[in-house]
Amino acid sequence: MATSLARWFRSLSSPLTASLAAALLLLSLAPGRVAAQAGDICDVVVFATNGVQVNATVAITGDVVVNDVGSATELVIERSSTVNGNMKANRIQLGRNATITGVVSYNQLQLNTGATVGGQVTPLSLPVLSAPAFQPANPRASAPNVSVLPGQTTVLAAGEYGDITVGAGGTLVFSGGLYDVRSLNAGALSKIYFSAPTDLRILGRLVVGQSSEVGPGVSSGIAASDIIIYAAATDGPAGFAVDIEKSSNVSANFYAGNGTLNLNQVDQATGAFFGVNVIVNKNSTVVLDSYFDRPPTADPQAVNTNGAAP
Repeated sequence: MATSLARWFRSLSSPLTASLAAALLLLSLAPGRVAAQAGDICDVVVFATNGVQVNATVAITGDVVVNDVGSATELVIERSSTVNGNMKANRIQLGRNATITGVVSYNQLQLNTGATVGGQVTPLSLPVLSAPAFQPANPRASAPNVSVLPGQTTVLAAGEYGDITVGAGGTLVFSGGLYDVRSLNAGALSKIYFSAPTDLRILGRLVVGQSSEVGPGVSSGIAASDIIIYAAATDGPAGFAVDIEKSSNVSANFYAGNGTLNLNQVDQATGAFFGVNVIVNKNSTVVLDSYFDRPPTADPQAVNTNGAAP
Protein backbone atom coordinates (compact mmCIF):
# COMPACT_ATOMS: atom_id res chain seq x y z
CA MET A 1 0.00 0.00 0.00
CA ALA A 2 2.80 2.44 0.91
CA THR A 3 4.52 1.79 -2.44
CA SER A 4 1.32 2.49 -4.36
CA LEU A 5 0.75 5.73 -2.44
CA ALA A 6 4.31 6.84 -3.11
CA ARG A 7 3.85 6.33 -6.86
CA TRP A 8 0.58 8.22 -6.73
CA PHE A 9 2.22 11.05 -4.78
CA ARG A 10 4.95 11.47 -7.40
CA SER A 11 2.34 11.69 -10.16
CA LEU A 12 0.56 14.69 -8.61
CA SER A 13 1.24 18.23 -9.75
CA SER A 14 -1.07 20.29 -7.53
CA PRO A 15 0.65 21.47 -4.30
CA LEU A 16 -2.56 20.95 -2.33
CA THR A 17 -3.22 17.44 -3.56
CA ALA A 18 0.45 16.61 -3.13
CA SER A 19 0.24 17.74 0.48
CA LEU A 20 -2.76 15.51 1.06
CA ALA A 21 -0.93 12.62 -0.56
CA ALA A 22 2.04 13.17 1.74
CA ALA A 23 -0.26 13.01 4.76
CA LEU A 24 -1.75 9.74 3.53
CA LEU A 25 1.70 8.31 2.93
CA LEU A 26 2.78 9.11 6.49
CA LEU A 27 -0.45 7.61 7.80
CA SER A 28 0.17 4.37 5.92
CA LEU A 29 3.69 4.10 7.33
CA ALA A 30 2.80 5.00 10.92
CA PRO A 31 3.75 2.40 13.52
CA GLY A 32 0.99 0.19 14.81
CA ARG A 33 0.23 -3.44 15.38
CA VAL A 34 2.91 -6.02 14.59
CA ALA A 35 2.77 -7.19 10.99
CA ALA A 36 3.57 -10.62 9.62
CA GLN A 37 7.36 -10.89 9.40
CA ALA A 38 9.78 -12.37 6.94
CA GLY A 39 10.67 -16.01 7.53
CA ASP A 40 7.07 -17.24 7.90
CA ILE A 41 6.70 -16.41 11.60
CA CYS A 42 3.00 -16.01 10.79
CA ASP A 43 2.79 -19.77 10.08
CA VAL A 44 4.24 -20.77 13.46
CA VAL A 45 1.82 -22.00 16.10
CA VAL A 46 4.43 -23.16 18.65
CA PHE A 47 7.68 -21.22 18.95
CA ALA A 48 10.41 -21.57 21.59
CA THR A 49 13.86 -20.14 22.08
CA ASN A 50 15.31 -23.24 23.78
CA GLY A 51 12.96 -26.22 23.63
CA VAL A 52 9.54 -27.69 22.81
CA GLN A 53 8.17 -30.84 24.44
CA VAL A 54 5.03 -32.30 22.83
CA ASN A 55 3.69 -35.26 24.77
CA ALA A 56 1.63 -38.23 23.54
CA THR A 57 -1.49 -38.03 21.35
CA VAL A 58 -1.35 -34.30 20.71
CA ALA A 59 -2.73 -32.76 17.50
CA ILE A 60 -1.07 -29.55 16.24
CA THR A 61 -2.03 -27.52 13.17
CA GLY A 62 0.67 -25.07 12.15
CA ASP A 63 4.48 -24.96 12.16
CA VAL A 64 6.63 -25.76 15.20
CA VAL A 65 9.99 -24.02 15.63
CA VAL A 66 12.80 -24.05 18.19
CA ASN A 67 14.90 -21.07 17.33
CA ASP A 68 18.30 -21.81 18.82
CA VAL A 69 20.49 -24.39 20.57
CA GLY A 70 19.14 -25.67 23.90
CA SER A 71 20.70 -27.77 26.64
CA ALA A 72 19.13 -31.02 25.38
CA THR A 73 17.19 -32.25 22.34
CA GLU A 74 15.41 -29.08 21.37
CA LEU A 75 12.21 -30.52 19.85
CA VAL A 76 10.60 -33.74 21.09
CA ILE A 77 7.35 -35.09 19.65
CA GLU A 78 6.17 -38.14 21.58
CA ARG A 79 4.18 -41.18 20.44
CA SER A 80 1.10 -40.92 18.24
CA SER A 81 1.18 -37.14 18.07
CA THR A 82 0.52 -35.31 14.80
CA VAL A 83 1.84 -32.02 13.46
CA ASN A 84 -0.01 -30.77 10.40
CA GLY A 85 2.74 -28.40 9.38
CA ASN A 86 6.51 -28.01 9.16
CA MET A 87 9.08 -28.34 11.95
CA LYS A 88 12.46 -26.67 12.41
CA ALA A 89 14.96 -27.25 15.22
CA ASN A 90 18.62 -28.08 15.79
CA ARG A 91 17.87 -31.57 17.18
CA ILE A 92 14.55 -33.34 16.69
CA GLN A 93 13.26 -36.57 18.19
CA LEU A 94 10.06 -38.22 16.95
CA GLY A 95 8.40 -40.90 19.04
CA ARG A 96 6.62 -44.04 17.88
CA ASN A 97 3.96 -43.41 15.24
CA ALA A 98 4.41 -39.66 15.36
CA THR A 99 3.32 -38.00 12.11
CA ILE A 100 4.65 -34.78 10.63
CA THR A 101 2.83 -33.89 7.43
CA GLY A 102 5.23 -31.15 6.38
CA VAL A 103 8.99 -30.77 5.99
CA VAL A 104 11.32 -31.36 8.94
CA SER A 105 14.44 -29.16 8.97
CA TYR A 106 17.22 -30.13 11.38
CA ASN A 107 20.86 -30.79 12.15
CA GLN A 108 20.17 -34.06 14.02
CA LEU A 109 17.08 -36.27 13.64
CA GLN A 110 15.96 -39.37 15.54
CA LEU A 111 13.01 -41.30 14.11
CA ASN A 112 11.48 -44.03 16.25
CA THR A 113 9.39 -46.94 14.92
CA GLY A 114 6.48 -45.85 12.77
CA ALA A 115 7.35 -42.13 12.79
CA THR A 116 6.80 -40.42 9.43
CA VAL A 117 7.65 -37.04 7.94
CA GLY A 118 6.59 -35.28 4.75
CA GLY A 119 10.13 -34.31 3.82
CA GLN A 120 13.57 -33.61 5.25
CA VAL A 121 16.02 -30.70 4.98
CA THR A 122 19.48 -30.59 6.58
CA PRO A 123 21.59 -28.75 7.64
CA LEU A 124 19.65 -25.97 9.35
CA SER A 125 21.06 -22.52 10.06
CA LEU A 126 20.38 -21.03 13.50
CA PRO A 127 18.63 -18.98 14.69
CA VAL A 128 15.75 -20.13 12.53
CA LEU A 129 13.63 -16.96 12.52
CA SER A 130 13.57 -13.39 13.72
CA ALA A 131 11.30 -13.55 16.77
CA PRO A 132 8.69 -10.85 17.35
CA ALA A 133 9.67 -8.35 20.03
CA PHE A 134 8.38 -9.19 23.51
CA GLN A 135 6.35 -6.33 25.02
CA PRO A 136 6.92 -5.99 28.80
CA ALA A 137 4.38 -4.69 31.29
CA ASN A 138 5.01 -1.59 33.37
CA PRO A 139 2.11 -1.07 35.78
CA ARG A 140 2.60 1.71 38.31
CA ALA A 141 3.19 0.64 41.92
CA SER A 142 -0.14 2.12 43.01
CA ALA A 143 -2.18 0.34 40.33
CA PRO A 144 -5.29 -1.16 41.96
CA ASN A 145 -5.66 -4.88 42.59
CA VAL A 146 -8.77 -6.58 41.19
CA SER A 147 -10.59 -9.51 42.78
CA VAL A 148 -13.46 -11.24 40.97
CA LEU A 149 -15.44 -13.29 43.45
CA PRO A 150 -16.72 -16.77 42.57
CA GLY A 151 -19.74 -16.54 40.29
CA GLN A 152 -19.39 -12.80 39.77
CA THR A 153 -18.59 -10.81 36.60
CA THR A 154 -16.20 -7.85 36.42
CA VAL A 155 -15.50 -5.67 33.37
CA LEU A 156 -12.12 -3.90 33.12
CA ALA A 157 -11.41 -0.90 30.93
CA ALA A 158 -7.95 -0.48 29.41
CA GLY A 159 -5.34 0.73 31.88
CA GLU A 160 -2.97 -0.33 34.66
CA TYR A 161 -3.81 -2.90 37.32
CA GLY A 162 -2.02 -4.72 40.10
CA ASP A 163 -2.68 -8.38 40.94
CA ILE A 164 -5.85 -9.73 39.33
CA THR A 165 -7.52 -12.81 40.78
CA VAL A 166 -10.60 -14.55 39.46
CA GLY A 167 -12.38 -16.91 41.82
CA ALA A 168 -13.71 -20.30 40.78
CA GLY A 169 -16.53 -19.79 38.30
CA GLY A 170 -15.92 -16.04 38.08
CA THR A 171 -15.96 -14.06 34.83
CA LEU A 172 -13.50 -11.32 33.89
CA VAL A 173 -14.18 -9.23 30.78
CA PHE A 174 -11.49 -7.04 29.19
CA SER A 175 -13.27 -4.33 27.21
CA GLY A 176 -10.29 -3.97 24.85
CA GLY A 177 -7.15 -1.91 24.34
CA LEU A 178 -3.81 -1.90 26.19
CA TYR A 179 -3.47 -3.32 29.72
CA ASP A 180 -0.45 -3.35 32.04
CA VAL A 181 -0.99 -5.85 34.86
CA ARG A 182 1.18 -7.16 37.71
CA SER A 183 -0.20 -10.75 37.63
CA LEU A 184 -3.29 -12.71 36.63
CA ASN A 185 -4.50 -15.82 38.44
CA ALA A 186 -7.82 -17.39 37.41
CA GLY A 187 -9.31 -20.30 39.32
CA ALA A 188 -11.05 -23.40 37.99
CA LEU A 189 -14.13 -22.96 35.80
CA SER A 190 -13.35 -19.28 35.33
CA LYS A 191 -13.98 -17.28 32.17
CA ILE A 192 -11.76 -14.56 30.73
CA TYR A 193 -13.37 -12.80 27.78
CA PHE A 194 -12.29 -9.99 25.45
CA SER A 195 -14.80 -7.58 23.90
CA ALA A 196 -12.40 -5.96 21.39
CA PRO A 197 -8.78 -6.36 20.19
CA THR A 198 -6.55 -6.47 23.26
CA ASP A 199 -2.87 -6.21 24.16
CA LEU A 200 -2.55 -7.63 27.69
CA ARG A 201 0.91 -7.28 29.25
CA ILE A 202 1.60 -9.08 32.53
CA LEU A 203 4.65 -8.38 34.68
CA GLY A 204 4.41 -11.68 36.59
CA ARG A 205 2.73 -15.04 36.09
CA LEU A 206 -0.41 -16.00 34.20
CA VAL A 207 -2.34 -18.95 35.64
CA VAL A 208 -5.56 -20.31 34.15
CA GLY A 209 -7.26 -23.00 36.24
CA GLN A 210 -8.87 -26.25 35.14
CA SER A 211 -11.89 -26.25 32.80
CA SER A 212 -11.62 -22.53 32.16
CA GLU A 213 -12.21 -20.41 29.05
CA VAL A 214 -10.05 -17.63 27.63
CA GLY A 215 -10.97 -15.87 24.40
CA PRO A 216 -13.29 -13.53 22.52
CA GLY A 217 -16.64 -12.69 24.04
CA VAL A 218 -19.65 -14.27 22.36
CA SER A 219 -20.76 -11.10 20.54
CA SER A 220 -17.35 -9.45 20.22
CA GLY A 221 -16.79 -10.21 16.52
CA ILE A 222 -13.06 -10.76 17.13
CA ALA A 223 -10.83 -13.84 16.88
CA ALA A 224 -7.82 -15.31 18.66
CA SER A 225 -5.58 -13.34 16.30
CA ASP A 226 -6.92 -10.10 17.83
CA ILE A 227 -5.70 -10.97 21.34
CA ILE A 228 -2.08 -11.02 22.52
CA ILE A 229 -1.07 -11.83 26.11
CA TYR A 230 2.53 -11.26 27.23
CA ALA A 231 3.81 -12.65 30.55
CA ALA A 232 7.29 -11.62 31.76
CA ALA A 233 7.70 -14.01 34.72
CA THR A 234 10.47 -16.56 34.99
CA ASP A 235 9.81 -20.16 36.08
CA GLY A 236 10.12 -20.75 39.81
CA PRO A 237 8.82 -22.66 42.83
CA ALA A 238 5.33 -21.30 42.20
CA GLY A 239 5.26 -22.82 38.72
CA PHE A 240 5.71 -21.96 35.08
CA ALA A 241 5.55 -18.42 33.75
CA VAL A 242 2.31 -19.27 31.90
CA ASP A 243 0.30 -22.24 33.16
CA ILE A 244 -2.96 -23.21 31.41
CA GLU A 245 -4.51 -26.16 33.15
CA LYS A 246 -6.30 -29.23 31.81
CA SER A 247 -9.69 -29.28 30.10
CA SER A 248 -9.44 -25.55 29.40
CA ASN A 249 -10.26 -23.88 26.07
CA VAL A 250 -8.17 -20.87 25.10
CA SER A 251 -8.44 -18.69 22.02
CA ALA A 252 -5.69 -16.07 22.12
CA ASN A 253 -1.98 -15.60 21.50
CA PHE A 254 0.41 -16.12 24.44
CA TYR A 255 4.06 -15.05 24.77
CA ALA A 256 6.14 -16.14 27.80
CA GLY A 257 9.20 -13.98 27.20
CA ASN A 258 11.37 -15.23 30.08
CA GLY A 259 10.00 -18.64 31.00
CA THR A 260 7.93 -21.68 30.07
CA LEU A 261 4.46 -21.73 28.54
CA ASN A 262 2.66 -24.88 29.70
CA LEU A 263 -0.46 -26.17 27.92
CA ASN A 264 -1.49 -28.90 30.34
CA GLN A 265 -3.94 -31.26 28.61
CA VAL A 266 -6.05 -28.44 27.23
CA ASP A 267 -9.14 -29.35 25.24
CA GLN A 268 -8.24 -26.81 22.55
CA ALA A 269 -5.76 -23.96 22.25
CA THR A 270 -6.26 -21.65 19.26
CA GLY A 271 -3.75 -18.89 18.52
CA ALA A 272 0.06 -18.93 18.66
CA PHE A 273 2.13 -20.01 21.66
CA PHE A 274 5.59 -18.53 22.24
CA GLY A 275 8.04 -19.00 25.09
CA VAL A 276 11.60 -19.71 26.11
CA ASN A 277 10.28 -23.25 26.44
CA VAL A 278 6.86 -24.61 25.46
CA ILE A 279 5.23 -27.78 26.81
CA VAL A 280 2.13 -29.29 25.18
CA ASN A 281 0.84 -32.07 27.39
CA LYS A 282 -0.98 -35.20 26.23
CA ASN A 283 -4.35 -35.15 24.47
CA SER A 284 -4.17 -31.43 23.70
CA THR A 285 -5.30 -29.86 20.43
CA VAL A 286 -3.44 -26.77 19.19
CA VAL A 287 -4.58 -24.72 16.17
CA LEU A 288 -2.95 -21.73 14.48
CA ASP A 289 -4.59 -18.29 14.47
CA SER A 290 -1.64 -15.95 14.81
CA TYR A 291 -1.62 -12.37 16.04
CA PHE A 292 1.55 -11.92 13.99
CA ASP A 293 -0.29 -12.69 10.73
CA ARG A 294 -1.81 -9.21 10.63
CA PRO A 295 -1.35 -6.05 8.56
CA PRO A 296 0.03 -3.04 10.44
CA THR A 297 -2.54 -0.67 11.90
CA ALA A 298 -2.04 3.02 11.13
CA ASP A 299 -1.98 5.56 13.93
CA PRO A 300 -3.46 8.88 12.75
CA GLN A 301 -0.95 11.74 12.66
CA ALA A 302 -1.40 15.46 11.98
CA VAL A 303 0.72 16.67 9.09
CA ASN A 304 1.30 20.39 8.52
CA THR A 305 2.73 21.27 5.11
CA ASN A 306 1.80 25.01 5.19
CA GLY A 307 0.07 24.58 1.85
CA ALA A 308 3.29 23.74 0.03
CA ALA A 309 4.26 20.55 -1.67
CA PRO A 310 6.74 18.51 0.36
